[in-house]
Amino acid sequence: MDPVSVARAFVHHTHPAAECSILGGSAGTGKATANSDLDIVILYPNGHSNYAETTRYQGWVVEAFVHTPDSMSFWYEKERAARCAVLGDIVAQGVLLTDQGAGESLQDSARRYMEKVRNP
Repeated sequence: MDPVSVARAFVHHTHPAAECSILGGSAGTGKATANSDLDIVILYPNGHSNYAETTRYQGWVVEAFVHTPDSMSFWYEKERAARCAVLGDIVAQGVLLTDQGAGESLQDSARRYMEKVRNP
């Protein structure tokens, strides 16, 4: 199965209540190789735990980054200070997998954020 379909199935199976999810990295940009993993940002409302987890799903290694709007803001600032915007890049450039209404605005704000990182 293609990486986008596997990533979408993973989110539906393990994070069905998420507000949205985004597949980034090489799998999200169509450049996956046999050694690629699935980098997935999963957004929940504020008050939910935020964490990273590594697991296997349908033969793929999955790196899931579970966030809330508040934790996204925290990490964006941390990445901006380090001038290494991994989370921002996944959200800005990735494939929207699931969306209950927050996904497009999250990606739009990530794209604006990435402009600030690239052009301080």
